Amino acid sequence: MPTAPPSAPNALASLGAIWMVAGISHRFHACDQGIQPALLALQDLLPLRAEDLRVIEVVVHPRRVRGCADAAPMTGSSARYSIATVLAMAILGYDTTQPARFSDATCADPAVQALRAKVRVRVDPTTSETAARLRVQSRKGLFEASHDMIAPLDLAQRKAQVLRKAGALVGDERAAALWLAVDGLQSPDNFAALLT
Repeated sequence: MPTAPPSAPNALASLGAIWMVAGISHRFHACDQGIQPALLALQDLLPLRAEDLRVIEVVVHPRRVRGCADAAPMTGSSARYSIATVLAMAILGYDTTQPARFSDATCADPAVQALRAKVRVRVDPTTSETAARLRVQSRKGLFEASHDMIAPLDLAQRKAQVLRKAGALVGDERAAALWLAVDGLQSPDNFAALLT
């Protein structure tokens, strides 16, 4: 039986904080927060053809590997905590903002399994805990990208990412309406009024 869409207060709560205050960090994907920097760095390199890729090296702080090092999870809930699986999913076009995409069927996908086997996670204690670096070796050359979650993100980029994630949670139309409502607020008091 289909579930009813969340009410406005619940929808806002599920979107996380979208009030534009310096220092707020959004979680744009449905995977572990520790994987987000690598995934956002990868987005700068997409599209990539899976068949061209030889090795995908990810460099992260040692603390980021503790909960995200499972290279071959077999369940959707475990896949959310696998750097290798999440990057493979993104390269193959899986929408990682959608919680439902993290499934047992995704883990069993031969294309995901083959691609995640090419991911090598390396730790570097000098790397920020909020950052990741990628080196992608492909038949077409070497590609590099990095991302730090504390790096400033301009409003246009933040809006696009928040709307994409919100659309995955509550639907595109409702996400756009919530954005407009929040964007028009001038104070935290007005934001609180929106929740009632």
